[in-house]
Amino acid sequence: MVFNSAHMLRQAGFNSAAEKYYELAANQRPNDPAALMNLGAILHLNGKLQQAEASYLQALQLKPDDVITQSNLQLCRLKVICSLSKFLHVKRGNGLIEVNGRPLEMIEPSTVQYKLLKSVLLLGKE
Repeated sequence: MVFNSAHMLRQAGFNSAAEKYYELAANQRPNDPAALMNLGAILHLNGKLQQAEASYLQALQLKPDDVITQSNLQLCRLKVICSLSKFLHVKRGNGLIEVNGRPLEMIEPSTVQYKLLKSVLLLGKE
């Protein structure tokens, strides 16, 4: 019931309300990879990229071979990189690269380098 409400709200374009219902669904079924993937997808759509990534990773712990979740995770990470690229600065001379004022060596390599599986964000059904 909660999942269906979330799905209907998302389809109607009420993403903020849908997020609350997807979160309820994920809390009710914390071991359901579909609930976690859909929570990740709505968080992703709502621009909450770190939370989306965490939700996708939880889903993949439960179902590592889920291609849709893998793809969505890669797209989420790419979006993080694109948003960081606005703040990427190269200081000439010493070759230091900064992201948001932090030296690149302080940024985890996984944050900077990704491969895409697909170029679309996919939402699943229960």
